Amino acid sequence: MTKRTIIHPNDYAPKIVDGKIVHPKILAEVVYGLVSRDCKGMGICKINAVNAPDYQASSTPCGASLAYLQVLNPSTIRFEFLKHSITPEQYALRFASGHFCLEEVFCFSGHFLMALGTSDVSIAEGNYPIQDNAQFTTVDFFSLVQGF
Repeated sequence: MTKRTIIHPNDYAPKIVDGKIVHPKILAEVVYGLVSRDCKGMGICKINAVNAPDYQASSTPCGASLAYLQVLNPSTIRFEFLKHSITPEQYALRFASGHFCLEEVFCFSGHFLMALGTSDVSIAEGNYPIQDNAQFTTVDFFSLVQGF
């Protein structure tokens, strides 16, 4: 069971840096699967904000990993999956092809929308290229924006 963290809008308010809006990174547990298939399949079933010191992984057969989420611009949301939180089985299934498959649109909860600094955004279905380095497996998702 994941210990949820309450997201306070002031803690995650976008900041202006060098004349640009910079959105904060939010540490979250990404549960794999599809909402429409009871968290089975290829994609994202749910996302829960976590408090790193108190983190306890969800018990889900589809697996889960930790990631930092950040809005890069109105059309892109970056997920930096922490490599140490991805099991070898999940990496082989979800990342080894060089793409992350999202079989259906993923809609964020209201709390995450506030934290991301938007009122209505979701992630479009598709195959997204990954970028790997020693610490992160990064995926830049295209957002479907209604109220950014």
